[in-house]
Amino acid sequence: MPVMTIRLSRRESARVATLAKKRKVTRSELMRQALSHLDDAGERSALDDLEDLVGIIKNGPRDLATNPKHMKGFGR
Repeated sequence: MPVMTIRLSRRESARVATLAKKRKVTRSELMRQALSHLDDAGERSALDDLEDLVGIIKNGPRDLATNPKHMKGFGR
């Protein structure tokens, strides 16, 4: 596996060490997880993050975005 060197401030280094200890992983594993998380975050949409909330309201109006009555005064 290739080795990479990064420069961190003392504060950043302490933060990495603390997070790694808290998660019970090595500092290297923590950095790999962070990189993976950054990569995945770019591919997710707001809908992906809120998918468990979509459709939970049963009795609300269904045409908020298309009915001109609901759009009156929008953007003022």
